[in-house]
Amino acid sequence: MVRTGKLSSTDIEYLDINDFLIFLESSLGKRMTKASMEGNLWREQPFTLAISAREANPSWKGNKTVLVQGTIDAYFEEEGRYVIVDYKTDCVYTLDGSDLSKKYGRQLLYYRRALEQVTGRKVEEMIIYSIALGKEIFVLGPRECGKDSV
Repeated sequence: MVRTGKLSSTDIEYLDINDFLIFLESSLGKRMTKASMEGNLWREQPFTLAISAREANPSWKGNKTVLVQGTIDAYFEEEGRYVIVDYKTDCVYTLDGSDLSKKYGRQLLYYRRALEQVTGRKVEEMIIYSIALGKEIFVLGPRECGKDSV
């Protein structure tokens, strides 16, 4: 990664190679590797999404529109459906990572809306990968398709 310019030699000092290995051996890591080999993995995708000001903050009055800008860490196509992945390095205070889901759920819903608007295709899964836990947290998974609750 240093040779290809994805990481600097300074960055590498702060990384734990075991975190990479745990991720690559995880179910999600294997799914993403497969998608990458098939040309169906996209990383660091910027987006802009127009939403009502009231959606951003219910206390705002009027019919104003605000722009939400961000970058989707990764998404991939698998069996004709999209999966969004968001990596988090936060400290986690619950064993199941539900605190991350609560904290970042709305963010992933914006990612989903933006990706669906741009591609015209449904996002079937939204996953937070917690580096601290070394596991995936499903914000929207196969059993929850169609639900927007987080």
